[in-house]
Amino acid sequence: MPRIIKGLAIIVSALAALALTDAAHAQKKTLVVALNQDPDILDPTLARTYVGRIIFSQMCEKLYEIDEGLRIQPQLAAAMPAISDGGRTVTIKLRPGVKFNDGTPMDAESVRFSLERHRTLKGSRRSRWSIPSRYVFA
Repeated sequence: MPRIIKGLAIIVSALAALALTDAAHAQKKTLVVALNQDPDILDPTLARTYVGRIIFSQMCEKLYEIDEGLRIQPQLAAAMPAISDGGRTVTIKLRPGVKFNDGTPMDAESVRFSLERHRTLKGSRRSRWSIPSRYVFA
């Protein structure tokens, strides 16, 4: 009988240690992601690895996402884009009320800046995309 009590005491103390560790993590608001390698760089414009993409999928939202049926769905956009002027102008209606984590509102200028950065930053892995030369955000 004492062996059983001793075994239970070890299990209870181990569970208590786990609970305290989880509480400490919760107070620090730490995100722990288990991956088999480190990402190359935490900048979506310059990143090159699949591991980085996994991290970005948990940290960043996109204008559009691909669902499980491989259909494009608006995420930060309010609707699918309207394409005009022979494909040179893309008009994207943005979801209202979206804010960055610091409380700054996501607006047309911030989205334009992000897309331009992808297109023009030296070393950008996204510059090869066929990004229209004119954006209109509503």
